Amino acid sequence: MTQYQINKLAKKKKLFAELKAGLPHLYGVKLYQWQKDFIETKSELAFLTAANQIGKSTAMILKMLRTCTTPKLWPELWPAKPDPLLMWYLYPSREVATLEWKTKWLPLMPKGPYQDHPIYGWEAKFEGDYIASVQFKSGPLLVFKTYGQRTMVLQTASVWVVACDEELPEMHYSELSFRIEGTQGYFWMVFTATLGQQMWLRAMEGKGETELFPEAFKRTVSMEDCRVYADGSPGPYNDARIAKAIARCKNKAEVDRRVHGRFVKDEGRKYVQYDPTRHLIKPYSVPREWSVYGAVDIGSGGNNHKPACLFLAVRPDRRYAVVFKGWKGDDGADYTAEDILQKFMQIRAGDMCTMQIYDQNARDFFVIATRMGENFVNAEKHHDAGEGAVNTLFKNGMLFVFDDSENEQPELHKLGSELMTVPIDKPKNKLDDDMADCLRYICATVPWDWEALSGIKKKEERDEARRKRLEAKPETEAEAIARRIKERRSRFVTEGQERGGGEWSELDAEVAEYNQLYGGHIGGY
Repeated sequence: MTQYQINKLAKKKKLFAELKAGLPHLYGVKLYQWQKDFIETKSELAFLTAANQIGKSTAMILKMLRTCTTPKLWPELWPAKPDPLLMWYLYPSREVATLEWKTKWLPLMPKGPYQDHPIYGWEAKFEGDYIASVQFKSGPLLVFKTYGQRTMVLQTASVWVVACDEELPEMHYSELSFRIEGTQGYFWMVFTATLGQQMWLRAMEGKGETELFPEAFKRTVSMEDCRVYADGSPGPYNDARIAKAIARCKNKAEVDRRVHGRFVKDEGRKYVQYDPTRHLIKPYSVPREWSVYGAVDIGSGGNNHKPACLFLAVRPDRRYAVVFKGWKGDDGADYTAEDILQKFMQIRAGDMCTMQIYDQNARDFFVIATRMGENFVNAEKHHDAGEGAVNTLFKNGMLFVFDDSENEQPELHKLGSELMTVPIDKPKNKLDDDMADCLRYICATVPWDWEALSGIKKKEERDEARRKRLEAKPETEAEAIARRIKERRSRFVTEGQERGGGEWSELDAEVAEYNQLYGGHIGGY
């Protein structure tokens, strides 16, 4: 190299060092490919579920900083309102927000001469000891909000970006989504799935009709995705480090969530068999010949125990049922026993109930209902019976819930949220399980055809045995033909015949079926 080239290279290195030190959000962080993809996506909705401590929060902080300090992007991001004024960044609490500001934001903020730069410059504001906002000299105001705030506090503002660090409580999403409606703004969330909420399970793992936000950018990130950086250089995670992280987890569910970034659905839940990606179905008109069961949970007032009612339609064979309508009281509202009865009757509308069930502790409700000519029976209140029935029905594909998430008042969505989140080990007076209680009252009362499950179980056992045989030794064509003949004929074989004898009865039954199908006589029978 000539001296000129050497000097030119030295100047470039010095400039890069200055940029790296002064603008760490642009030049100071080596990124994984999944981080780059998240930062660069222009999807209006962007979600990351990720393992702990691998850089998901850093990715969203970088995305926010680059968005606030890159005015040339704004006309493309917001064609109608290309001068963004307000961004919201939400954390679980002010304490968490302040800790994250000190440990993650400050190391990435523009420094030195760039802190007063007309584009990169910024000034942080505090309320007491807590971080409140950051004003960027380029124009946007970034305000820190928390999940602990009431939903009404998150109203009355037009926001260009809403970013959520960790799993957002479902109750806030609708309001936040309308904050960005007027600006045609963006909603981002990065989280480790610790709350197991129905909405985010459907968003990240739903398929077909059960998937929420199918147009969104979505990525599930494991520690395995951090072995190599985007530039091809080795990352900090290798076999030994991943094995050490796994060893710190108390069970497989925690490994799946904290190491592999997966959405774990069943750890510590009462209703472990409920899966919204399987059991939420598109509403349809319930046939008139189905039996309808209704249940009421009176609640105890306040926000922890709100009144609720639920209606279940059961097919005549008692092997299939669907929750098709219901209601749950509003937060903070007071309801009398008569109010709840009137609401039950309003929701029931023209449906005639085979049985109406109530919590017998609510004596006033029963007296008022009886005087109005409404018949109610006592609920089966033993939790084991009701919860066991609900789980068994969900597990065996006998119980489903109408998906009313697109309704203006999605009441059954509240039931799904309860089924996803009611824990095993929390005191009853702390549980939000009023609609789930209605469901278990009904499921403990309906005379289900439980004998049908023995047939399902036997078929599952046969299928599993056959799968193992095929894995051990591929099935020949002759074996496949013999198996199909046996399966066809098995419809005419009783359990006693299966153990031996009865061949002529089997043949008689098979020929009789063909006679019935084709309207003739075969072989003189």
